[in-house]
Amino acid sequence: YNRQVYDSAIYFYRLAIQKDPENADLYLDLGNAFLNANKTDSAMIEYDRALAIEPKTEGAIHGKGIIYYNRKQYSRAIESGEIAVGINPDCNDARLLIGDSFYNSSQLDSAMRWYEEAYSKGYRSAGLSHVMAYIYDNKGNTQRAIPLYQEAISYDTTRTEIYQRLGEIVAGEEGNQYRQKAAQYQKR
Repeated sequence: YNRQVYDSAIYFYRLAIQKDPENADLYLDLGNAFLNANKTDSAMIEYDRALAIEPKTEGAIHGKGIIYYNRKQYSRAIESGEIAVGINPDCNDARLLIGDSFYNSSQLDSAMRWYEEAYSKGYRSAGLSHVMAYIYDNKGNTQRAIPLYQEAISYDTTRTEIYQRLGEIVAGEEGNQYRQKAAQYQKR
């Protein structure tokens, strides 16, 4: 599994399940292998098997949420994410799943609530900082957007669109630096 040889992982998880058929974690792992092999129907079956043994298997609930999200069934993805957070209040992956589902449903205020929760619980990434900055920016709150844009490029310095936007909303010499950086990346 860790080597991303999912067909082999599936085979060995099935062997393990034959020896321990009441182990919810094995079904979860098998479901994850199927999910990573883009066999989502099989993944869903294995997640359901894990949940039949242990209804609070957070990973299986979250895995189902990812499948729903990828199928653009955002309300079901949100529901799965909320259940996962209910089981494990520290599950920022589920918060991001919920936020992304609301975002893709054009419910930006609801998305921001979940993004801010993940952020306040210590989750940091270029993607999260960028999407939060974008939402604040679109709501006209550049005061909050600017530091988040800056944080996003501190994680990933190749995001030309962030340099461009900072060049537009930051005044003076600092804004010039962002415009120059954007122009530099556009030449590549």
